[in-house]
Amino acid sequence: SLLGKKTTKNKSTNSLIHQFSLNDELSDYLRLFKPRRFTLKTFKRYWFVIRDTQLTYYTNKCQQRSVPIEKIPLKGCEILPDVNISSKKYAIRLLIPSIDGMNETIIRCSTVEQYAKWMAAFRLASKGRSISEPSYETERESILALLHMQRPSSSSSSITNHQKIKFDIQPENFVSTKFV
Repeated sequence: SLLGKKTTKNKSTNSLIHQFSLNDELSDYLRLFKPRRFTLKTFKRYWFVIRDTQLTYYTNKCQQRSVPIEKIPLKGCEILPDVNISSKKYAIRLLIPSIDGMNETIIRCSTVEQYAKWMAAFRLASKGRSISEPSYETERESILALLHMQRPSSSSSSITNHQKIKFDIQPENFVSTKFV
């Protein structure tokens, strides 16, 4: 009976460790482009995983347990937004320090929500912090709020006839008739 208690305790501890590791990792399909001289700007789809302050990517999700294509340490990287809301392009520019200077990598997200998750994770990782920290959620929400503020509203762009009449300015009302 003592062994039975010990194994159940280990099972709960293992599930707690597994749950923590899931919260400490972000993974999804994103598109990658590494600018080179005289190349077309084509983004290639990869499976990305960010754990602690390291970004790794693989050809697909099934390859995650094998050797990654590249491991990128994010601590000390410069993270820049590259967003065009009207054309729905959400990209993140990573400037990674290297011996030759800064290497640029552009990662494109499909949706606003995906962009907010990854941008928040990159920003924290560049400061040496993990996505398991409470500040991750705050960072993600602030990015979403900023993007929603930048989105053009359809109601403000359409002016009704009543509003046109209300703001109809006649020069005669403000300038002497001899100048009009």
